Amino acid sequence: MRSDKLLVMSLAFAALLAGCAQEAMLEPEVEKGELVPINIYNSINQVQTRATAAGFVDKDAVGLFAVNYTENNAKAGTLVSEGNQADNVKYVFDEANHKWVPVKSVYYKDVNTNVDLYLYYPYQSGVSDVNSFPFEVRKDQSSEATAASLCGYEASDFLWGKGENITPVESAVAVTLTHRLSAVEVKLAEKDGFADGEFKSLEKSVILTNTTRKATIDYSTGIATPLGGAQQDGIVMCPQSDGTFRAIVIPQKVEAGLVLFSITIDGVSYTFKQSDAVDYQVGKQLNVTINISKKTTTGTYELSIGSTQIVDWTEDRNTHGGEARQYYVVNVSEPGTLEATIKTAGKNPAKIKNLKVTGTVTTADFYFMRDKMDILEAVNMKEAIIVKGQRDNYGEDLADNVIPYRAFANKRSLYYFSFPDRITEVGTRAFNGTSLSGTLILPDDIKMIAECAFYSTPISAISLPNKLESIEVSAFQGCNYLTGTLALPHTLKKIGRLAFCGSKFTGNLVLPESLEIIEDWAFGESGIDKACAFTGDLIIPDKMTQISARVFYGCSFTGKLLLNNVSSIGELAFDSCGFGGELEIPEGCKEIGMGAFSGCGFSNVIIPSSLKMIGDGAFENNDLSLSPVVLPMGLVSVGSRAFKNCNLTSVSLPSTLNVIGNDAFKNCYNLSQVTCEAIEPPVVMSGAFDGVAKDNFTLEVPSQSVARYQSASGWQDFKRISAHYDFSVSRQRVRALNGAMERTYTLRVPSGFDWSIKEKPEWVTVTPASGTGKTDVTVTISEMARTDETFEVNEGTFLTPSYKKYTGRSGEIVFLLGGDTDYTCKMDVEQYDSDYSDGEVKKLQQSSKGKGIDIVFIGDGYDAKDIAKGTFLTNAQAGYGHFFDVEPYKTYKDYFNVYAVVSMSDESGVGTVNTIIDNKFGSYFTQNRLLAPKAEECFEWAKKANSSMDLTKSLVIMLQNTSTYEGVTMMYGDGSAIACCPVSKEAYPYDFRGLIQHEAGGHGFGKLADEYIYHNAFIQTCSCQDGCDHPSGDDDLGSSFGFYKSKGWYRNLTMNGDAKQAPWSHLIYNSKYSNRVDMYEGGYMHSRGVYRSEATSCMNNNIPYYSSISRQAIVERIKEYAGETFSLDDFYTNDVFDFGTITKSAASVDGTFGVDSKFHRATGHAPVYMGEHPNVK
Repeated sequence: MRSDKLLVMSLAFAALLAGCAQEAMLEPEVEKGELVPINIYNSINQVQTRATAAGFVDKDAVGLFAVNYTENNAKAGTLVSEGNQADNVKYVFDEANHKWVPVKSVYYKDVNTNVDLYLYYPYQSGVSDVNSFPFEVRKDQSSEATAASLCGYEASDFLWGKGENITPVESAVAVTLTHRLSAVEVKLAEKDGFADGEFKSLEKSVILTNTTRKATIDYSTGIATPLGGAQQDGIVMCPQSDGTFRAIVIPQKVEAGLVLFSITIDGVSYTFKQSDAVDYQVGKQLNVTINISKKTTTGTYELSIGSTQIVDWTEDRNTHGGEARQYYVVNVSEPGTLEATIKTAGKNPAKIKNLKVTGTVTTADFYFMRDKMDILEAVNMKEAIIVKGQRDNYGEDLADNVIPYRAFANKRSLYYFSFPDRITEVGTRAFNGTSLSGTLILPDDIKMIAECAFYSTPISAISLPNKLESIEVSAFQGCNYLTGTLALPHTLKKIGRLAFCGSKFTGNLVLPESLEIIEDWAFGESGIDKACAFTGDLIIPDKMTQISARVFYGCSFTGKLLLNNVSSIGELAFDSCGFGGELEIPEGCKEIGMGAFSGCGFSNVIIPSSLKMIGDGAFENNDLSLSPVVLPMGLVSVGSRAFKNCNLTSVSLPSTLNVIGNDAFKNCYNLSQVTCEAIEPPVVMSGAFDGVAKDNFTLEVPSQSVARYQSASGWQDFKRISAHYDFSVSRQRVRALNGAMERTYTLRVPSGFDWSIKEKPEWVTVTPASGTGKTDVTVTISEMARTDETFEVNEGTFLTPSYKKYTGRSGEIVFLLGGDTDYTCKMDVEQYDSDYSDGEVKKLQQSSKGKGIDIVFIGDGYDAKDIAKGTFLTNAQAGYGHFFDVEPYKTYKDYFNVYAVVSMSDESGVGTVNTIIDNKFGSYFTQNRLLAPKAEECFEWAKKANSSMDLTKSLVIMLQNTSTYEGVTMMYGDGSAIACCPVSKEAYPYDFRGLIQHEAGGHGFGKLADEYIYHNAFIQTCSCQDGCDHPSGDDDLGSSFGFYKSKGWYRNLTMNGDAKQAPWSHLIYNSKYSNRVDMYEGGYMHSRGVYRSEATSCMNNNIPYYSSISRQAIVERIKEYAGETFSLDDFYTNDVFDFGTITKSAASVDGTFGVDSKFHRATGHAPVYMGEHPNVK
């Protein structure tokens, strides 16, 4: 709806349509006792800058109350909060069919009882008090609309109308709605001192001040009563396309002399006052012109009043992307006759701004609109059909249902276009250089967006079609205002060269599995056009084997890069992208192009055996400090600057290497271990090792080649060169708590070589203490009494160390090869003084009701240091708080026993396929998901809390020591479950709280299904290949969905679209729930064929709210496990509609080393079925 309008709501749409042609027709009689539906239609009545027929757009929603008359229609009824003939019924506009559709059937009482109709916009759920309902205009009225919400300006409006003494008829009744608040429009007028174009280029914003945003609404009168004093932060006004600023305010007076506006010009704020009091009047608009002059001597700005005027409320130009504007409507009966049709009607095409075209059109009609309609701003062709004509003016072949080549190219006057429903392609340069703005919504049947189709248009967002297969060269290049998240459809196969170059997308970029080609510079920075600022990880789909040059050049990401099946990486492909963590180059990749990963932040890289060449600057300016860089056998050259300015500490060069390019390892100041296996010293170009401390470590080379390296150019600068031996121990650090600990590791020793212990702490025993060749050694750390002794641990990096003191002791074991004291390997040993020991139980809560339901927190990836510093217990306490901070667990908290069992791993964190971390229960990540740990061992450990614990009526929550957003729940058919919850530090709702409430509270205990939607397809027939379940119905026992349903689980979803048979049918018609609970299509990863009960919930997007049927299912389970009888009436009485605490960050939890928050934020995964029973005694 156009929120800035004085609204007329007409309930007479059928009569309106019949109008002139059927004025003589009478309304059909309705027999007594027959139910008569209340039908409505809305239109707008206000001062227009364009004429309008209706003013509402598709999906707009209004609310309706109907109040019956009494005493034979002599006395009007009184509007009350509940019990009217119709109570706040939501009507949604179906633009295609020009009618308003109620979300539930609503009728007149009978054919003889008249009603008063009260209508308002926009619709509000939960109107609990019709005489004094709280209302607040938005603080930020410049915020844009989303698919689920109105823009800030429009959401601030309130329109109201009353139709009195309406006689029940099936056809139309008219009710006029008017604006019941007040509008303000500020024009900043350019005056003296500015150069040509200077004023227009300045960034400007306006905040309206000294008004209260709050009010109460009386729905019986439409009166808004101001509430409280003015808020200090004011109202951010909405910028309009004509340069003015608009805001909606509660009607009120502002005293003379107070600041009315805070105006920011080019980053400098100015305040504007008026000597007279200001009255914001109901339904009126205050127009204020403020003159802006620039002082040439100082460059500052001077503000003065131009004019103030109170006028009738006029429409704005921005809301709904202009769809509500009035059009001159023309029906083209013969393709190519648009011009003749308009002229025959006596209209001057050059004077038409807004045009709606129906009928059948062809290329000539588009070129007429482009070339001869000089001031055309908006075109609505939603109902038009495009047919093939002759070759166009440019010699291009034509086809049906295609927007022609250069259809509106360079038509700067065109701001808005509504596409025909039935088009399959947007032709080359169709909208190139137009002024299309706002969100671009494309019809679903489009399969191709051709070359330069929207080149250099000021659109700010796009909604791509669900059937789109190809985005061609430069399709959206130069669309420098494109922001927000880019959602690519699952059918997309190609993204052409420069397709999105210059866009400013943010958020996660998810490349669909169907994608096969992304051509060069598709998202990259071109020098003029800056690149996108994405968050999270980038996963390259399996079908993509080639990464073109500069495809993501200059884009930023905050997560990891997963290349999957990529075999070729072009130059500068990921230059300056900011990726972090581990990079695995896939096996099969033979060449890495120039600068491919330059300027990223990878901590380590795994290079495949297939690689032959590393291009110039390929890894320049990366970190690479976490683990040694091992270059594979078969590699023949390392390009110039390949590892320049990296923080790598160790590099191993293969025997096949021939050339090391200029500056290849320049300024690698931390490099302290170099091994080269080439018998013939590779050619070292100028500056290859400049900045490397060549006298601080030993260069290791083949034993027969030591002399050659000592005399070879580039190698002879190393002062210490000796034979290389593989002498290392399988663990570099061992950590223990106070108790004695014994672990066995592998010491790798060249065959036939002796080894011995050079030194070790006296409180450590190594068995054996010497030997020959490869040996398993057992390290025993003796028990340590509580102590005040301290030692330091570097918790920073090599370059930027940060030392922290811990209570305990430390030392190192030094292994010596043969008698050569220069060849050693080391193992650090740290023993931490701690308040808790491994396996110790801490009780967080004792139940006071029922039998006591056990919840046990255990951990994986918490080493001795993590335990000693309290990381595990801090996280367990936070997880406990999150679990019970959402209904119904908050209300039923007293039924639970809660424990935490200290769980010490040998190493900290959660590993990946390529980064092995030795944790207690075996948690690790694959490329795109968290794998479940060793379930039976988890259950056995959890039973330390209560050896008699009934696993089938309990819950184990595994806290995994990583800040990654992921999660999985392992479920057994008998009810046993382990909810795996990493301590995510992602922003709300992907934080630790969200994982606890979704995985543990939702899946683990509640046995609820996922309500995520990833595929826009029917669940029964979807062709997705990502492991989704595709049940045919609720009773499909061959599917996971049907299997879980057969156990009484997954109560929050159904595949039966009949509301009367849904598991929540009893809630739909219950007055406490009817405004929330209904049939919402979409869930279980698919948009069609499966239904949920509420629009959103924790099982959809991790918000702290379970749907009503989910709460009921949880309470039923609590009562069952507690040995009590469930009562639906008791549930209704005790049930609370309450959102839990919304966490702004995960700062309250402690994350340590391991897989960090840059790791992949994968899409949610369904619970893993582990079998009927765990193998636990």
